[in-house]
This record gives sequence, structure tokens and C-alpha cells, in this order.
Amino acid sequence: MVHSGEEVGGKIGNPVNLDSKAVAAAAGSAAQKENLNVNAVKEPPRNQYQKREEANASMSNVTLGDNCLTMPIDSLSPYQNKWTIKARITTKSNIRSWSNAKGEGKLFSFDMCDESGEIRATAFRDQVDKFYDMLEVDKVYYISKCQLKAANKQYSKLNNDYEMTLTGETVIQECLDATQIPAIKYNFVPIGDIANMEAGAIVDVIAVCKEAGDLVNLTSKAGRDLTKREVTLIDKSSAAITLTLWADDAKNFAGFEQPVLLVKNAKIGEFGGGKTLGTTVGSVLKLNPDIDEGHKLRGWYDNGGVQGDVKLLSSRTTGNSSTQWMTFNEAKLKNLGAGDKADYYQVQGFIHNVRSTNAYYKACLLYTSPSPRD
Repeated sequence: MVHSGEEVGGKIGNPVNLDSKAVAAAAGSAAQKENLNVNAVKEPPRNQYQKREEANASMSNVTLGDNCLTMPIDSLSPYQNKWTIKARITTKSNIRSWSNAKGEGKLFSFDMCDESGEIRATAFRDQVDKFYDMLEVDKVYYISKCQLKAANKQYSKLNNDYEMTLTGETVIQECLDATQIPAIKYNFVPIGDIANMEAGAIVDVIAVCKEAGDLVNLTSKAGRDLTKREVTLIDKSSAAITLTLWADDAKNFAGFEQPVLLVKNAKIGEFGGGKTLGTTVGSVLKLNPDIDEGHKLRGWYDNGGVQGDVKLLSSRTTGNSSTQWMTFNEAKLKNLGAGDKADYYQVQGFIHNVRSTNAYYKACLLYTSPSPRD
């Protein structure tokens, strides 16, 4: 109370005396409404299906703001399903299809990280259509209501015991505030060092795309139609290597003007005694990335950085790659072919003799089984 009635000394507003009949009428009206509510027809009970549909409808309208509480990735557990994470997409695979006795469908997976760790998520069927175009590598998103399960270490090398599966209840929303979420980390390996690394290892590489081959269509041993493109990469280590792009990476490649190419999660292969690189499901390609390493490499190459001999780590299997030209005498003086691994070079000459002896071999004679009389 600010002031007492005696201090005010007058009426506040225009008060009206309440008639006793009006009080009784108001009380009767309230009682009548209460009776109507009591005697009203009760709402029929909803079955379990209706409740689930209503829950899904409400979840589809859920929005995640920058003020929502989030959990770190390394705190997620299958025993707790009410959580939201704030993570950066580090890799995103292409859409793949499958067909087996149980049916057919499609899927894609993506990796994400925050300041605490990293985790992989996979989307199937309808969720592919819903989220594939929405998710972009290097952007930050709020993600909630995914199913957590034990990670399959055969397909995922991430340092996490769990992985996610997107469901019909999953909510994903882009986060415009990317603070406290680390940028994608790269562990670049010079091309020259790949020669001493084991086949099957996963590396990050940044180099100049010196040459790009044509698109090639082929059929695998399993009968699948494949598409690939081979490009030649070169960096400051004065070494070059062949990188094989597959599927959409090969079809959509636009690096024909010697751009700087960043490849995250490239797989080292071995063929013909040399080393190669290839893209995998988790590989990420970036043309002319806006990072310090990319700018330095661009300046090095444009200012005549490629001088002298370049060591090609890959064997020459197509017209895309280039080996050093030399004469037979130069190859002999360099003692090529004397080591444990094969050496490759190009030579131009003319044929002065063709051996006719043992130039071919005869096929096996047609075998006919002896008759029962023989």
C-alpha cells in the first residue's frame, strides 16, 4: 500500500455500489456454468496411434534458437534421448543406394564435431530427401532427436563409441552463431612423404591440380557401373601423384585451369609399384580454398615454383600422368630399376628388329573326352 485512504481523502475513479440482487444473479450464473462443465460429454480417449501422430506433428514445429541449451558430443548416451548438440559438419558423403533381400533404399552419412569431440550420423530413405540438400560442409547446425547406437568401427574411424541415425523426429536447424565451435582441422601431408607411407592410410593433401583427365566409365568386377577421373597433383615437395576421383566428385570436377585443390580424407593406394590417392566416402574436396596454405601454394606455383625434375609417385597408367623423358643411356646412368621398386620414365625411339621366335604361343588343343569304347 502506497497511501492510506485517510491520506488520499477522496474516491479513486467512479466506484458503484453492488446491488444484492446482482450478486445473487452472478452466483447463479457461475453455478450453472459449473454444472454444464460437469455434465458435459467427456472427450473420447485417444488411442496410442493418435497420441504418437500428435506428438510427431508438434515436433515438426520445434525450432531451436541460439539460446537453447546444448550438450557436448562426448556426453551423449543412448540412455538419454532429450538432448541438442551444436556441431560443425566436417564431411558429407554422396547419396548411395542399396538393394538386397530385405528391400532397397538410399542413404548418406556425415561427420560433425564440436569442442569436445566428433561423431558420425547416417540418414536413410525419407530422411535423405529431407536433409541432404540442407546440410553443407563447414556450416554449424543444431541437431536433436536422433537415435544413438554403438559405432560400427568397420566403417567409421572416428574417436567415438557411438554414432547417430536420423529419424522422423529428428530436428536440424542451421546455427548462425558459430562461436566456440572449432573450424575443420587439416593435417596436410607433403606429396613427397606419401612415397614412404603405407597403402590404406588416410591423409589430407593440398596441392596444385596440374592436369585433369577425361571422364571414364567402367564396370566393376561385381557388375556395377562406375565413373572416375584421374588428376595429377603437385606441391612444394617437387613430387606429383595421381588422384582418382569417383562418382559425383568425378562428374562435377571443374578444375581444368590448374586450381589449388584441397582433399581431406584421401586414401593412399598402391599400383604398379607406385603410390596413388583416391577419394572415399568421407572425402571432402575444395577448389581454391580460402586458407593460408592455399594462398601460399598459389603464389609458389604462379611464380615458377615448379623447377627441375619432378618425382612422380604414381606409375604411368593413362595419358593423364607424366613421367620424365630420358634416353636409354640416361636411364642406365641413373641406375633405374635397380632398387626394390620399379622406376618409370618415357623414351622416344624407333623399332629396328622384331623377334619372330617365341613372339606368340599356341592355344591349348580342344580336348575331347574318349568314347566308352576306347
